[in-house]
Amino acid sequence: MLISLHMPKAGGTSFKNLLSKHFGAALKLDYNDQPINTPIEERHRAAEKNNKRTSSPIWKIQNRNVHCIHGHFLPYKYSNLFGKKNVQFVTWMRDPVERILSHYYFWKENSTENMGALHQRMINENWSLEEFICAPELQNVYTQFLWKFPLENFDFIGITENIKEDYPYFASKYLKQKVEQVPHVNPTSGKKDSSEVSNEVLEKIRALNAEDYKLYEHALALRKERN
Repeated sequence: MLISLHMPKAGGTSFKNLLSKHFGAALKLDYNDQPINTPIEERHRAAEKNNKRTSSPIWKIQNRNVHCIHGHFLPYKYSNLFGKKNVQFVTWMRDPVERILSHYYFWKENSTENMGALHQRMINENWSLEEFICAPELQNVYTQFLWKFPLENFDFIGITENIKEDYPYFASKYLKQKVEQVPHVNPTSGKKDSSEVSNEVLEKIRALNAEDYKLYEHALALRKERN
């Protein structure tokens, strides 16, 4: 079974499409947790509860035809499966500044009835970019998602900036298939990248997401070892 963590705005939508085509009905999407919109203690309790559930006979029966789980969740939720035969954990990471900018403009342009409470608050209060990056819930998102789950537990960590190499590498190694076309990371219309944002704001983002930068640099080092 492949456990695929979709980090927010790190290229996970394109990756989901690849997994969907490959696994078909054997793909299970897990987007109901909404970690960013859930208070930390509640989020952790849910992950621990679900972690215990994955070792139960009922869970195994319910998921006997599932070959891949993909979505927004704390991977600790499935950590009981770590080290089990034929279970692999994968994810993608992106430079934290670019990820945050993409996240902001995506939320700003996409308001729906099903959006989470924090997203709703941002829309209602018409947050500026600086208000967005100063919200504690949106700082060090990688660190929040990877609670009690070290990067070394992942069999594959794709780097969005290296998608042209990492996408076909993953497809070949883990899906045993060749991809004819590497997708672009899902663009957000009208979004700015780091080249269009002031140095003052960029430095503020880096300072407020120092823990995520440590994880990102570590992921880059692990990628270098892989290659």
